[in-house]
Amino acid sequence: MNFGDINIEFVIANSLWMDGGSTMGILPKALWRDKVENDTKNRIKTLTRCVFIDDGINKTLIDTGVGNRFDEKSRNIYNIGDFELLTNLECRGENPNEIDNLILSHLHLDHTGCVIFMKGEKEF
Repeated sequence: MNFGDINIEFVIANSLWMDGGSTMGILPKALWRDKVENDTKNRIKTLTRCVFIDDGINKTLIDTGVGNRFDEKSRNIYNIGDFELLTNLECRGENPNEIDNLILSHLHLDHTGCVIFMKGEKEF
């Protein structure tokens, strides 16, 4: 979407399955179980969406998704999907090495899991 000369894109980084009870809070499962994809472990599928902003001068990424630095046990607990942020940025014609700014909205694993990665000369 564009706001004047500023382009804002939502970019999927990966998927993961979070505990439905903690995600839905006090909302009873009976109200959401048929409306939200869930599994036998009471987890619901979520997508980590990052925000890419290009104002013509700077390119900014807000959050990095879950990333790909989890051991097998953690990958199974959260059923973490493949890390696709860099590929999805490239599919939009953006070079991850040209990102000028990284903003973390907060420090939960689904927003900061890929803060450190190397691609070319760029390191976050």
